[in-house]
Amino acid sequence: MGVLIDACLNQGLDVYIFYSGETSDPGKSYQNATPANIPRFPDRQPQYVACQPHEISLLAAEYRLDAFITHEGYHTLQGFGQLESVRTLRQQGTAVFSLTHFFEVSRLPLEALDHFDLTFFMSEFGIELMFDLNAATPAERAHYRPRMATAGSPTFDQLAGLDQTAARAHFGLPPDRPVVVLAAPVLSPVTLWRWVVWREPALRTRLKRALSARRLDFLPQIFSGPSFERCVAAVRAFCDRHNAVLVVKSRLKQDDPPYLIAAADHYLDGADEEYYPLFTMYRLLAAADLVVSAQSMSLVEAVAANVPAVNIHVPFREIDEPSRSTYARYLEVLLGSAPDSLMNTPGCMWSQPWQSFPRWLNGKTLADFRLDSTRADEYRQHYLGMEATPSSQRILDTIRDYLNTPVEARHAHV
Repeated sequence: MGVLIDACLNQGLDVYIFYSGETSDPGKSYQNATPANIPRFPDRQPQYVACQPHEISLLAAEYRLDAFITHEGYHTLQGFGQLESVRTLRQQGTAVFSLTHFFEVSRLPLEALDHFDLTFFMSEFGIELMFDLNAATPAERAHYRPRMATAGSPTFDQLAGLDQTAARAHFGLPPDRPVVVLAAPVLSPVTLWRWVVWREPALRTRLKRALSARRLDFLPQIFSGPSFERCVAAVRAFCDRHNAVLVVKSRLKQDDPPYLIAAADHYLDGADEEYYPLFTMYRLLAAADLVVSAQSMSLVEAVAANVPAVNIHVPFREIDEPSRSTYARYLEVLLGSAPDSLMNTPGCMWSQPWQSFPRWLNGKTLADFRLDSTRADEYRQHYLGMEATPSSQRILDTIRDYLNTPVEARHAHV
C-alpha cells in the first residue's frame, strides 16, 4: 500500500496508518507493521496510531475519518473477528474500502462484498471470476456490481521507470550478460504433491513419502516424471548455453533444497526483502531477461514488468475435494494450462508440463521467449487491469467521486 499512501500524501490528504504490530496469520509474522519497519515517504509523513483490531469501531469518532482503506479486508478482518466493527465504522459515517491481492477475493461468497462500501478488483476478469464461481444470477449481478470497482494494483505503479542497468548494478549482476530469474516454488508439506513427488532427487525418499502420506496415487508420477532437481538442472544448463546468469529468488518462509541454492550464480533468500519504495522482486524483474517458476504469481508480475515468463505446469489439485467446489474451480481458472489463460499465454508466458520440461527447455533458446508486445499488453489489460493512469490515482479518483456522491446514490454511480 506504500504507493497509494504516498499518492494520498502528495495530494495533501491527512493520512493515518493504524497498526497493531501483529497479523491475523501467525505464520506471516514477518509482515507485522510498526513505525520502525515502515519506510519513510519522500515528502510528507503519515501519522502512526497504535490500534488493536477491536478498537476499529472507535476510529471514526476520534479521527473523523472520511475513508478507511484496508487490504483484503474481508479475509483480514474476519481473521481478527472484527467484521462487525467495520459495520459500526460505516454507520458512523466513514466509508470503508477493501483492496484485493491478485484474485483471492474472487473465490469469496458474494456476501463478503456487503461489509464494504467498495471492493477494488484488479480487473474485470477478477469481477467476472467472482460472479462465475458464485453462479451469480442476473439479480445478484445487478445488486453487487455497484459495490465493485477496478483499478489494477497500486503495487504495479512501482514498475514505471525501472532501469535495467541500475537494477543489475544494485544486485551486482554483470551488465553485459543475460539474466534468468528462477522464482523458487514452495516445496513444503503444505504443497503435498510437490513435497512427495517433486522435491527430493532420491527415488527412495519420494516413495517413502508417498507411503507415509498414504498417497499411492502418486506412485506412477514418481516413477515416470522428473524430480525438481532435474528441472533446476535444465534451467542451469539453459543458462550455461546462453552465457546467462542464474538468479534464484526465494523467501524467508521457504525451505529451499540444497541443490537449488547450489545451482544459482546469485541466491537471494529474502532476508533483505523490501516492499517500498521499490519491491525487491520488481527491482530484480528490471534486471531480468526471463523468469521461470512453477505456477507462481511471480510469473504474472514478470509479464506486468514486460519480462517474458516460463511456467512449469505441475498438479495443483492437492486436496481431495469435489471437482466442482468453488476452490477447485478457482484453481483451475488461475493455474490451469488452457490456451490463452493466466498461466499460459504464448507471446508473454509459455507453459510446459513438468514431465517434459527438462527435454523441452533443452531445445529452446532465449530467442524462443521473445516478448510479443501486443500479446503482453492484452494480457496486462485483461488480467491485471493495467492502464496508462497509475492504479493509485485511479483508486483515489474513485474514492473521491464516491465520497462526493450523495449517500442515497453512492452505489448507483460506480
